[in-house]
Amino acid sequence: TTTEEKKEEGGNVVSPGTGAIYFLASLPEALADDDLLAKRLVDDFDVALIPGASCGAPGTIRVCYSNLPLDPCREAADRLFKGLTALANDGAARLPPPSSRTNTTTGAP
Repeated sequence: TTTEEKKEEGGNVVSPGTGAIYFLASLPEALADDDLLAKRLVDDFDVALIPGASCGAPGTIRVCYSNLPLDPCREAADRLFKGLTALANDGAARLPPPSSRTNTTTGAP
């Protein structure tokens, strides 16, 4: 039964979503460079997200689940989980210490 058929029958209809869901997630200290973490997730795990500092919340990441079909949404969530897990497990060894990090936009420390 389609949505239009339900409407014609007088049934209740919930329209599919057309928006997005955003959330901010805090990062552990070893991965607190949200800009570098976002770059690593794109480069190594094909996951795009927004560094929290770009939203006024350094030390977090902003994740968006927009109007995706279920299967691609599951795949994206799986890649995000695998990427964050891998970086958390060896993050301190793979990310430079805070004193040696530079701003990837300006090149400034």
